[in-house]
Amino acid sequence: EIARIYGFNKIPTTTPGGNILRGGQEYVQSIADSIKTILTGAGFDEILSLSFAHPQIFDKLNIPADSALRQGIRVLNPITDDFPILRTTLLGGVLETVVRNLSRKNEDIKIYELGAVYLPEELPLSALPKEPLMLCGALVGKRNELSWNTGRENVDFYDAKGTVEVLLSALGIADYEVASGEHASLHPGKTAIFTKNGHVLATVGEVHPKVLDDFGINRKVYAFEINVETLSSQAVLLTAYQSLPKFPAIHRDLAVVLSTDITVDKVRKGIIASAGPLLSDVCLFDVYTGEQVAAGSRSLAFSLTYRHQDRTLTDTEIDVFHKNVIEYL
Repeated sequence: EIARIYGFNKIPTTTPGGNILRGGQEYVQSIADSIKTILTGAGFDEILSLSFAHPQIFDKLNIPADSALRQGIRVLNPITDDFPILRTTLLGGVLETVVRNLSRKNEDIKIYELGAVYLPEELPLSALPKEPLMLCGALVGKRNELSWNTGRENVDFYDAKGTVEVLLSALGIADYEVASGEHASLHPGKTAIFTKNGHVLATVGEVHPKVLDDFGINRKVYAFEINVETLSSQAVLLTAYQSLPKFPAIHRDLAVVLSTDITVDKVRKGIIASAGPLLSDVCLFDVYTGEQVAAGSRSLAFSLTYRHQDRTLTDTEIDVFHKNVIEYL
């Protein structure tokens, strides 16, 4: 109306202008897309379960009574009486999918789900809940597809742990620590926690026998849980490339007999700390327990690789560093 009364003829003709912004997605979502690609390449199938749950799932997952995970937000208009709250963990939906597959004779399972969980600050709600993006996976059954030229071994803890290691490596995350830990839904003594810079990257382990019984699962299940946002904060998608080495390396093997209470990671860190700047790699290639070793001990065999980027090393040079490693151990 102002333009009409003022007079359209008095308004100068101009070319429309403005800033053009390129569309895109958040960094965390890019990491999520990468995770899906990596796990699909590792032989996993993605599942999508409902964001709703029943309070009984907390008992089935062996979650403590004082845990924050029991603070499920009640839905005002639930789709059925079986789903009155919002989920606080993905593990329940993943295990229910395992049960559904096993009941239909699909016994070799590698699945994962990537989705949000809903964690309120307090109940009843006074503010919007946190909605962290989580990843949960499970492995059941044979390691390889049945064939005449493949083994018939079942998956184990190291398959689940290896999946997490592949995922971290593909996202450029290195120098993390792996230690035994605890998780209410996982087997005590068969649970590992990946950490870096004080952040928990992943939890992996065998599902607790009590949890399996409550879900009616009669075989071992291995699972992992990851907070995708924490993973994103440590990911390095653009890695620095190095040229291939021009000079040969020198390899030395070293076997030590130590108490089973001493972890391999502690020994590996000791080797790295004492081997000097020429050490380029440490690899555990054998673990032995038997008649040749005293009870309560085990033999750990490591392969050490020494290399110089500008010249060929001599045995005399390496002997000095190798003796330091032996004395330290």
